[in-house]
Amino acid sequence: MVGILVGAYLLLLLVLNFGPSRRMLVGEITDFLARKLQTEVHIGDVQVGLFNRLIVSDVWVKDQQGKMLLEAGRVTAKIELRSLLKDQLSLRTVSLLDAHVGLYRKKADAPYNFQFVVDAFASKTPQEKSKLDLRINSIILRRVSVDHDLLYVGRKVGQFDLAHLSVSDINANVSLKSLTDDRIRLRVRSFAFRERSGLQLDNLCFKLDADRKGAAIDDFEFVMPHSRLEQSNLTATYDATKGWNNVIPTLKVRGALNGARVCTEDFRPFVRLPKGFELTANVSSSFLVVPNKVRFWDFTMMVNGREMALKADATLLRNEKGIFDVTTRVEELRLSDGFLTRNVPFF
Repeated sequence: MVGILVGAYLLLLLVLNFGPSRRMLVGEITDFLARKLQTEVHIGDVQVGLFNRLIVSDVWVKDQQGKMLLEAGRVTAKIELRSLLKDQLSLRTVSLLDAHVGLYRKKADAPYNFQFVVDAFASKTPQEKSKLDLRINSIILRRVSVDHDLLYVGRKVGQFDLAHLSVSDINANVSLKSLTDDRIRLRVRSFAFRERSGLQLDNLCFKLDADRKGAAIDDFEFVMPHSRLEQSNLTATYDATKGWNNVIPTLKVRGALNGARVCTEDFRPFVRLPKGFELTANVSSSFLVVPNKVRFWDFTMMVNGREMALKADATLLRNEKGIFDVTTRVEELRLSDGFLTRNVPFF
């Protein structure tokens, strides 16, 4: 019996991957998407692989203004068929390779150019909301780029600009262990990118386990060309049982930095700094964040080796308008002559 099922499965794969069958499959999928989205869609090839793997090559989709929304050299997905019979949908692998995504909005009150895709696949009839339960073992991005433009906003030359982003060399490996209406379990094994302004992220990785009452982040690592931040454990509590919009008003975060290295060179895309001005600081501190207060204690900072040393505690009070009071207790502050000579002229 098993042999018959295996034989039938292999025969089905052979038929689906036979030249005429593949061309017909490509045509059917392309026509369906073009009709559904009411736009131009192109698919170069479709392959059905072993173990329920679908490989789609040479894909592009235009938006309804005729501009390119998505181009991809290859898109793959592998589904666990058994999950179709269960409450949880499980995908083993989803990958996007050699892709470019172009996002823009013409006016502040206009939708994004991808909104028609969301609308096309949204349910047209009222129905009972289904419970979300999704698992994707591996999400892989390789050589992906994204452009984002708010066409009604002016550009900031030479600075990081959220309204006009151009992100390239996006490479990521993410595991979505579980996603439901009440909980997310996520592991980012690697994430890296470059941005037109000069911003560069060499690696980001962490584990996240969050529900409606709290979150824990473990094994956090954030690496830039000259800066590095590691956090073994970060915990947060909040009350989102009545809605996720209640997170910020009830948020409480506690953690500690141990030997974080921060270099001004990595943050030039955000802050205009004088040419030649460069500081590297090693920072350690415990901290607590609540809605109306941020507190640091056992704060130590060493700048450019030992040219500057600071030990202090600080408390920042804030309201809806921002920080309105800062209280500090400085235990030690040392500045070398070399530090003052090199850096005071910049100010």
